[in-house]
Amino acid sequence: MHGLVGTAAALVAAAVVLTGCTGESTPRATADPVAEAVAAVKAQGGDADELAAFSDRTITYDEYEAAMTRAFDCERALGATVTVTGTKKEEGVTRIEATTTARSADAKALDDCYTHHAQAVDMYWQVSSPDAVAFQERRSAALLPALRDCLTRHGVDWAKDESFHELMAKGVTGRQGDDAGSTDGAVTLDSGSSGAQLDCPAEIGYASWDG
Repeated sequence: MHGLVGTAAALVAAAVVLTGCTGESTPRATADPVAEAVAAVKAQGGDADELAAFSDRTITYDEYEAAMTRAFDCERALGATVTVTGTKKEEGVTRIEATTTARSADAKALDDCYTHHAQAVDMYWQVSSPDAVAFQERRSAALLPALRDCLTRHGVDWAKDESFHELMAKGVTGRQGDDAGSTDGAVTLDSGSSGAQLDCPAEIGYASWDG
């Protein structure tokens, strides 16, 4: 079950601009993440409480916790056992961790509990809340020099006015030169690492950065 574990890849409040070889995603805030989140609530048949949480155009931890609790209570009503194991600070925000044992409960009905009671709030909290955005900005500023160095080292051209996210995309989409254009999207380097794939996000420690 979803709980709060592993849901960042299913972003509804932000656009996924790249997926590297490591499977990690780099989110880019949309022009109006609140409007997109509200649209998602309506499209997903979210409950009135989830919609009301966006009325002040932000999500607090209490609102996030309340949404997740509604989803857990819904799952329990279907006969599942939900155990909240604690919280974890990740990507700049505190996330609830939980496990769900479905027993004989219908899997789709359990998924619907999360979709209808918590998904939009959960995704906004993880990606577009003030703490999440501040973390993303700190990480981008801290890793930008290393990212540029990585691109240079692998023969990829970059410009000073390119954003961190644009450079991250270059860091996985390929080096420029004769070996560009691999049919499977993988990029083979010739810089002393035969068979290796270009993955600057992994090289600069993007996924593990916690400053």
